Amino acid sequence: MPPFGGKCQLNYTRERMWEPGYLKAKCAELHLEDEFRLYRIRLWKSYLCVFVDGVDGAAWTHPGDGGVRQSSRGV
Repeated sequence: MPPFGGKCQLNYTRERMWEPGYLKAKCAELHLEDEFRLYRIRLWKSYLCVFVDGVDGAAWTHPGDGGVRQSSRGV
C-alpha cells in the first residue's frame, strides 16, 4: 500500500526516461552524443565526490584515534 493510503503516483513511463540506455538512445536520435557524454562525466564526478567525502568523513570518526584525525584535504 502506498505510504499515504491512496493510489501509487509513480509513473513508470516518466521514470524510464531517466534510465541510461533510454537517455543514450534518445540523445543519439537527437544528435546530442557529446552532451550525453558530458552529462555522464558530471554524473561520475558527483558519484566520486560523494564517495571521497564518505571516505574522508570516515577518517574523522575512526574509533582508534578518538575521532580527532585531520581531514586529507586539510579541512
